[in-house]
Amino acid sequence: MQDDTECNFFLSERLTVEVYKRLLDEFDAVICESIAMNQFTAGRYVVAHVGFGSQIFTRLCIHGECLLSAAPMSRWYKKDFHFWDLSCIAAHVRALMEGYLFYMYISEEPLCENEWKAKLWTMHMNDCIKRLKLMQSTGDADKITFFETERDKIRDNLNSNDFFLKLPSSVKKNCLNGKFLMIYPRDELILKYKIDKNLFDSIFDILSNYIHILPISFYNHEPNKRGSGMFNETDLGYMCLCLDIIITLMRQCNERLAGAFPDAQSCRKGKKSVFSPGPKANLPQLVREHQNRNIKKKRKK
Repeated sequence: MQDDTECNFFLSERLTVEVYKRLLDEFDAVICESIAMNQFTAGRYVVAHVGFGSQIFTRLCIHGECLLSAAPMSRWYKKDFHFWDLSCIAAHVRALMEGYLFYMYISEEPLCENEWKAKLWTMHMNDCIKRLKLMQSTGDADKITFFETERDKIRDNLNSNDFFLKLPSSVKKNCLNGKFLMIYPRDELILKYKIDKNLFDSIFDILSNYIHILPISFYNHEPNKRGSGMFNETDLGYMCLCLDIIITLMRQCNERLAGAFPDAQSCRKGKKSVFSPGPKANLPQLVREHQNRNIKKKRKK
């Protein structure tokens, strides 16, 4: 059980701290552009698939910021020491991988109005069922009745949608019972967006083992190495692999958003993109000046 085969499966070359720093810097630049564009385009009246996509894009930005605040050697957060463990970023990487597919799926120009409505009502049903189960667990009778009524309305909308009715029976069944978030399966979307399916699935599964504290995450712990938080090549390798894939995914998301809002292209300045809140180097000039004045006042006291 001590052979580190799950890592050797991926590593085709020796990954160094310098490679990690470069990848972290690239991801930093990509997320800075994401946040800047997201803030620049906030609150605009747009077509539905772009509007719902923008909400998902905001969640992508949040997980990107959280990752940069947790990753070793990141400029986003000052630390007394760097904790080297995949768990620092695992949940955020997996969220970005899931969110990428969801964002690309929702924000895509629909084939027709009925396809969009099928997507929208399937998403609404998934949300409604989750809320209904939550209310059932708390015993809130009024809210249970409300969400049961909403569930029935959504079901009627789906069953009267011509596009939805042409979907495979298994897909329709799982959409109607709220199990499916999307009308197209994950594997189909991965292939559609030209992502390496084997790599995507393998990294996703390994991340799940770390998020849920399953044996893969602890069978190979070593004193002062893996599992201790101290620097080790295995976690370094995993972090490099994760950063590499989410850099690619978030760049595609940025291109999609810029396609919907062409004027947002001017916000894309890499690590020099301007947004707030964020690292001091990214703050608008007025915000930095205000912070500097407050610091000077505190020093005088």
